[in-house]
Amino acid sequence: MAALQDDRYIWRRDGHVLCIPVKQGARIYKGALVCRSGGYVVPAADASGLSFAGVALESVDNTAGANGDAEVRVWQTGVFPVFKASASVADIGQQACCVDDQTVALPSATTHDVICGRIVRVLGPGEVELKIDGAAF
Repeated sequence: MAALQDDRYIWRRDGHVLCIPVKQGARIYKGALVCRSGGYVVPAADASGLSFAGVALESVDNTAGANGDAEVRVWQTGVFPVFKASASVADIGQQACCVDDQTVALPSATTHDVICGRIVRVLGPGEVELKIDGAAF
């Protein structure tokens, strides 16, 4: 492509919500932590080869479909309530890793360290607020 020689009409999206194809056989629930696996979204897990993608804005069922037959809108910024065992104020500011699609743990308690954000508030002994800005990609 050659360099511009005139004005070009472009658009801009804020990038807070992206639409990402869902992996075959996956069911994504609204509010779930989700990861990319080979470019497709799956429920978050402490598993090899996953990278955090965000939080599902809606439910999508692709259990009977092929890769990419369904897409899900995913928040890539924001603060969300998630579960964390033995949460305490000492967790505030710590990086968090995916355990499953609604649970996080500190990297010392996970095997594959799928980073999903930072803990910014403790809601109770088993629940925290997770800020995902910069962790989702």
